[in-house]
Amino acid sequence: MKIKLFTLVILLFLIVKIQAQSEFTAIKAGHVYSISIPDYMIKMVDLNDVATYQFGSEVKNGYGFVIEDSKEELLMYELKYENVTEFYDGFIKDFLVDLPKRKVSSTKTFSTEGVSYLQSEASYYDEEAEDTYYYYITIVETKTHFYKVVCWTNADNKDKLKDDLFKIGSSVKEIE
Repeated sequence: MKIKLFTLVILLFLIVKIQAQSEFTAIKAGHVYSISIPDYMIKMVDLNDVATYQFGSEVKNGYGFVIEDSKEELLMYELKYENVTEFYDGFIKDFLVDLPKRKVSSTKTFSTEGVSYLQSEASYYDEEAEDTYYYYITIVETKTHFYKVVCWTNADNKDKLKDDLFKIGSSVKEIE
C-alpha cells in the first residue's frame, strides 16, 4: 500500500513538473505605429469609435484621430488600393458629403523613407453652431497599412493650428 501511494505521489509530481516546464514563444501581435502630437494636446476618447488613437486640446479647440487599415484585411473585403491617392479617393467621396457648404481642397502628395503621404483640407458650415469647421486630412501608406489622420478645428483657430495639424499627420510612422 505504501509503495502504491508513493508511486502515485511521484507520478503526480512528475505530471505537475512536466506541465510547469512548458516552453513559451514570444509572438508579435497587433500593429504598432508612432505619431507626434504637440505638447498642448492630450490623449482623448470618444472622438471616433474605430480610431486607434485620439487626441486634442479643448483649450485650443483642436482635435484629431487615427484610423488604421491593414492592407491584408482590406484584401479580405476585396478592396485593393494601388496607391495613397486611390485610398484617399475612396475615403473623401463620402467624407462630410451631406453637410452644407462642403468644400474639399486639392491634394498634396510626398514621400519620405518609403512612406507615402497625401494631405488635403475639407470644410463645412455648421448651421447649429453658426461656425465653419476645417479638417486637415492626411492619408499615410506604408508597406502594410493605410492610415487616415483626421484633424479639425473651427474658423477662429484655422490659421493658428493648420501647420500643427498637418505636421501631426506627416509624423505617422510604423514601428518594426
